[in-house]
Amino acid sequence: MGFFHPTAWAGAVHRIHLPTLEVLGGLMLLTQGIEQSRILPKLGRHLLDRVHSERSLARWLTWASIILSTFLTNDIALFVVVPLTLALRQLAPVSWRRLIIFEALGVNVGSLLSPIGNPQNIYLWQLSHLSFPGFIEMMAPWGLVLLAGLALLVELGSSRRPIVLHLEDHTITVLRGLFWISLGLYLPFLGLVETGHSTWALALALGLGIFRP
Repeated sequence: MGFFHPTAWAGAVHRIHLPTLEVLGGLMLLTQGIEQSRILPKLGRHLLDRVHSERSLARWLTWASIILSTFLTNDIALFVVVPLTLALRQLAPVSWRRLIIFEALGVNVGSLLSPIGNPQNIYLWQLSHLSFPGFIEMMAPWGLVLLAGLALLVELGSSRRPIVLHLEDHTITVLRGLFWISLGLYLPFLGLVETGHSTWALALALGLGIFRP
């Protein structure tokens, strides 16, 4: 019915928070650059080749999910760790369903702490006008409680059963130029957002897409 009421359309457009969309769009471009550089699967394979028990594997994958979701958003974190976990079914008898549950909980905990961890936090960060460290400080008490609970859950819910994983990673070609450019743009991007220039931040991220090596 809103189609027949122009005033309703005007009100809906007015409610769109453009700075949040600009920050989210820029983050998606930068994280896509890091993801497409193929550095994350290579690092993940190095990590998985060094675990010695299912509990150790659960710890590493959970913490990888937490850290990645803090800086690369929760969706990108899952795109990295879940395929690696599913690949383990062909390499070792691990409880992969349980590992994915730990990872899903991990990305939610990690994204809670960061103003760029998920779209909701980006919106709240823009509305609150808090600094990047100030937002983390505000969320830290809740995040620490959840981190402690998740760590306890991983310890109680995973097995000490030994596993041996040998993952070949020589077939992964890392686009190092793309990785370093994407990573290098993160700090200027966040600096522009911090100072209220989200449009310029988006333009900076768009530059990565145009001049991608």
